[in-house]
Amino acid sequence: MRLFAYTFVWTFMLARFVAAGELQVKPLHWPTSSGTPLSYSVATVPFDGAEFQIGTIALEGGVWETTLPAAWIRRPGSARFPLVFAPRSNLPVSLGIACFGPEQFLSTIDDAEWARYLAGLQAEHGGSFEILEQASATIAGSKWVPVLGAKTRMVIFRHLVAPDRYETEIQLFAFLGDRLAVFVLYGPEKSVQANAGLFFGSLREFNAKWPKS
Repeated sequence: MRLFAYTFVWTFMLARFVAAGELQVKPLHWPTSSGTPLSYSVATVPFDGAEFQIGTIALEGGVWETTLPAAWIRRPGSARFPLVFAPRSNLPVSLGIACFGPEQFLSTIDDAEWARYLAGLQAEHGGSFEILEQASATIAGSKWVPVLGAKTRMVIFRHLVAPDRYETEIQLFAFLGDRLAVFVLYGPEKSVQANAGLFFGSLREFNAKWPKS
């Protein structure tokens, strides 16, 4: 799949129609809270005569083991994300991770609810908002990346933050039981493009221990 290479026309038109008031879609916005608490720790483990660092994300009911330490550095959390990382390449992008319980955000990533979220993005960013790409998958039905063995849905969009500067976000949503995990790569457009492969590669290597025994 070639990221940023094309735009899905129907989603672009959806955003335009919503902006024009031609579709009765109630916008759904990102929550004002950062969701359920997440904590992060790093441990060094021996393997085949060498040592590797494993990053563990703990949340109520389970943990995710990751290879984040190899390529990402922990940064302070934000209003949107309890966990934020930056690539070791020092490019000006961030990886934000959040998890939401029932009724805190999207209740599903099916088409109707997804359309509401796209309408919310359009309302938030206005006329400069542009969807660049979308994809969705189940673990059995698509070549798209299933994260943590879950059904996923993704949107890539950009919006103007200055007259000559776009900010881009890659947002990937995955439902784990009744919880919604959200992974977002965000920053200047060219830097996000340069780190998209690292972002998706890192998410593929998440290993869930869910729920705790």
